[in-house]
Amino acid sequence: MRPLILASLSVLLGFLPQQGPIRDAPARRGATPTASGAISGRVYAAATGAPIQGATVSLAVDAGLDPDSPAVLQLPFTGRAERGPTAVTDAFGRFRFDAVLPGTYRLVVRPGAYRGRYLPMSYGAVRANDAGRPISIRAGEEIRDAEVALTTGAAIEGRVVDEAGEPLSRIPVFVARLFAGSESAQRVSDLFVTTDDLGRYRVYGLEPGTYIVGADGHVFPIMAVSGPVHTSSALHGFDPFVTTYYPSAITDAAAQPVRIGGQDVGGIDIMLRRATRFELSGTILDSQGLPASTRFVLVRGGSASLANTGFTGGPSIPTTSDSNGRFSFPALEAGTYRLLVGSGLWPGLTSVNGRTEFADLPVTVGAGPVNVSVVTQPGIGLAGRVVFAEGPPASPPPIRISFRRPDKGAATLEVPATMGDEWRFFGSDLFGALLVRVSSLPSGWVVKAVTLGDTDITDVPTVFTRQHDGQLQVLVSSRVSTIEGEVKGEEPGRSIDATVYVFSQDRASWNSTSPRTIRSDVPPNGRFTLTGLATGRYYAIAIAREGFRPPQQPGEPFFDLLSRAATPFVIGEDERRTVDLQLWRWPE
Repeated sequence: MRPLILASLSVLLGFLPQQGPIRDAPARRGATPTASGAISGRVYAAATGAPIQGATVSLAVDAGLDPDSPAVLQLPFTGRAERGPTAVTDAFGRFRFDAVLPGTYRLVVRPGAYRGRYLPMSYGAVRANDAGRPISIRAGEEIRDAEVALTTGAAIEGRVVDEAGEPLSRIPVFVARLFAGSESAQRVSDLFVTTDDLGRYRVYGLEPGTYIVGADGHVFPIMAVSGPVHTSSALHGFDPFVTTYYPSAITDAAAQPVRIGGQDVGGIDIMLRRATRFELSGTILDSQGLPASTRFVLVRGGSASLANTGFTGGPSIPTTSDSNGRFSFPALEAGTYRLLVGSGLWPGLTSVNGRTEFADLPVTVGAGPVNVSVVTQPGIGLAGRVVFAEGPPASPPPIRISFRRPDKGAATLEVPATMGDEWRFFGSDLFGALLVRVSSLPSGWVVKAVTLGDTDITDVPTVFTRQHDGQLQVLVSSRVSTIEGEVKGEEPGRSIDATVYVFSQDRASWNSTSPRTIRSDVPPNGRFTLTGLATGRYYAIAIAREGFRPPQQPGEPFFDLLSRAATPFVIGEDERRTVDLQLWRWPE
């Protein structure tokens, strides 16, 4: 299946006119090391030069250089915590920040609520939603002429019709962008667009790229002659419509991609498909055989992650079984589902009859009515031990151990373990496949392995049983290895704005939570140092932050893409290795 990306984003068309860098003004006479400075500038339209009034400008602390900054503001696509004050541009597009403390910042501009044609931009960025260039200000300094030009986005237009070519009104239409290095789908916007009386739609705010377009056939708003708006999931006398992708595909994998550049793209017409739906019913019982009146969720699997998000909020259907434990879904599309019961498996789920019990049942719908019996079971308790490779230290490091579900798309469940004496830990109410993760280790310590008996399960999701009690070990070491080097940019003398990823050559460890995956921002001088590596074979790559579009949950496709351009190296125990890297740009 073609990899997709799922998330909210604002996007962009075109590039900024060339700007010179902000010039550092001389520090004000008499300034003290603690004196504050000021940053002022202007926001305007890139195409016309006209000032943009009402834009929100955020002065965000560059958390890459200031890791202790509290997380308040999230810069688009950076995945980094930022904070800072905001200002609103006046009728001339001007803004000003006073009392700016010395430090390194980034200017992030978002257009006003009613200026949908413009896209978010940062100072020094060449396209929307990039982090741009950092601004450093000294004590008492005033920086003027920090100009940010907002570009306009492109649009995709078309019609939604039935098999007879008749226009369909009030149909939600959505767009998802195809990115490199992703295994999930990312919607362009949480806001849906609906078709008008002629079946027409227009999705705007898109930056150049490749997209798929879908029409959500799950819910039809029906306006009564008088009274409230009602909804129906089917049209009487006909098989209901299903979510359909341009031009008339019922899966996103079969959709025809739409490429947009510097112009709007029209004629992207979708013929909605019809399909039979099926009933799923059943009963939920607890481990004592008693009916369970509990809230649970039915999750659609596979490519449906893009579907059913216009009105209903996601590829999941939350509901509650009745006092007899019975439930029914009368009109489901054919496909594979998971029925999840139990606190922590999905947002909003609670205990079962007052007890901590769980069920995770795969269900296939498509050959007729399906009736299932779901029996929940209590989770297990599991004891393990932290082992120090060099023997117990005089001053042991703080260690936090948790059991984490590897699921993508659902709320990430983490069950923290309780630490006891002699470095023993205990996890309770454990259910399903879990990864064991260690956090709070300070610099100078590394997780060498997580083992279950004689098996290394460091990055292997494992279904634990009661027979595993006491066999789990977390091996940590104070003999850490370090990689250092220099990132060489494309222009000699220009400061470096990049992130270095170091990750294992073992594909089983290709996920962002692995202890064998380390990332760090690079200082402007290009010299980097990453410590905390266990012995092994690794890749290293320096990615320019300009244009970087990392997936929300980097997995195997992401690291596979990086591995093709990365530098391989091998490092031993307690070794310091130098690896110089060439700056690499994200291929989008």
